[in-house]
Amino acid sequence: WYGCTHFARVDESECKTRLSKEALQLNSRRPEISVLQRFLESEKASKLLHPSLLDDEILRVRATVYVILSLSMSCVAPLVSYPYFKGGHILLGLMALGFGMLALGAVIALKVFGSMGTATNLVGLALFGGVTSGYMVLGGVSSYNNKWLILLPLLGIFSRQRWLTGLWLTVALFTPIVFDVLITKGLVSVELVFPREDMPML
Repeated sequence: WYGCTHFARVDESECKTRLSKEALQLNSRRPEISVLQRFLESEKASKLLHPSLLDDEILRVRATVYVILSLSMSCVAPLVSYPYFKGGHILLGLMALGFGMLALGAVIALKVFGSMGTATNLVGLALFGGVTSGYMVLGGVSSYNNKWLILLPLLGIFSRQRWLTGLWLTVALFTPIVFDVLITKGLVSVELVFPREDMPML
C-alpha cells in the first residue's frame, strides 16, 4: 500500500483497484485458496451457523473453518471404518463411525447453539477417540497415528478460550504416557490388526 501511494502519483481509489487486481491474480495462481476463500465468504456457509456467530467477521470465519473440519472428519470416518468391517472387526468399525458422528455433532452445535466451546470439545473428543482406539489396533503408542494429538491444543488456541487450550494441551501431553503405563501393566491390550502395508494411513 505504501509503495503504491508513495512511488506512483495515483489517487486512493485507483490504488485500491490495482491492489485488488493483484490479489485476484495471486488467487488465480492458487485455485485451492480461491475456492476456500469463496466458501468462507459465501452465504451457504453462513447458513450453517447460528445467527450469534455472524455478527463478528473473525468469529464467523473461525466457526466456518470448524464446520469444514468437522464435515471433513465425518466424511473420512467411513473410509477409516471400511478396513475394519472388511477384516471382520465390526466393533472397531462402529467405533470409527461413532467418532465421525461426534465430529458431525460440532456442526450441529454451531448451527443450533452457536457454541464454539462445545464444537471444540466435540471435535477434540473425536480426534482423541480416533487416536486412542488406534493405539489398541496399530501396535501401541508408537503407532503413526500419534501425530494427530498435536491438533488437540491447536483446537483450543483456535477457539480463543484459554481453558480449552490448557485442557487439550494436557490431554495431548499425557495421553501417550497414560496409555503406555496401561499397556505395560496389561490393563489395556493391543494388537496389530492390519499388516503394516494394509494399514489405513491416516
